[in-house]
Amino acid sequence: MMEDTARIVESTAGLAKKAGESLSEIVKTVEESALQVDNITEVSRSQSEISVGITGNIESVGNVAEETSRLMGEAGQDLKGVLAISDELGRKIETLGR
Repeated sequence: MMEDTARIVESTAGLAKKAGESLSEIVKTVEESALQVDNITEVSRSQSEISVGITGNIESVGNVAEETSRLMGEAGQDLKGVLAISDELGRKIETLGR
């Protein structure tokens, strides 16, 4: 009976040691996973900030393109006015030359 008890205690101690080792491995894996999650979170924040910057830059380019288009339309209208004045001046010079 004593031998059986000693064997059971020894077996239990071995199992407890294995359980402790397993728990240590689990804790290590959880800590590594937590570190990876932190890294992923940091990278996600950086990507988000970059995306916000890109969006702002795209909006700026769009605004510049819109303003350029508007100014080109105005320049076209001004050029038509200059051409009309030039035609009128040409007609007046021709009239004076007669």
